[in-house]
Amino acid sequence: MSPDEHQPGGSGGPGQPGGYSPYGGYRHRGHGRGYWPGLPGRRPNAIAIASLACGCLQVLLLALPLFAALALVFGLLALGQIRRRGDRGKGMAVAGTTLGVCGLVLTVAGILVTMASH
Repeated sequence: MSPDEHQPGGSGGPGQPGGYSPYGGYRHRGHGRGYWPGLPGRRPNAIAIASLACGCLQVLLLALPLFAALALVFGLLALGQIRRRGDRGKGMAVAGTTLGVCGLVLTVAGILVTMASH
């Protein structure tokens, strides 16, 4: 019996995919260029990633309206692409859009409060 057979996901024999690597860590099947573990096929939509990144930046940089607007626009564009092409990343696009809308609402609210206090 090989040492792999006692481990969860063991390969059961030499040269078979799966199991634990002798160099440490778990061996994934399908290593290679363009491989996303556990999600074969489609990659996440790049515009959805940009939307989420801009949404996070506007939160971290205290609601800069430029990043909020970019998050909203990128999120809406990404949702359209995801719907048409079947890409992954809908959650990232929705989160970026939501952060963008919240950032813009807070920016407008801040402007109105500042104007009302003067």
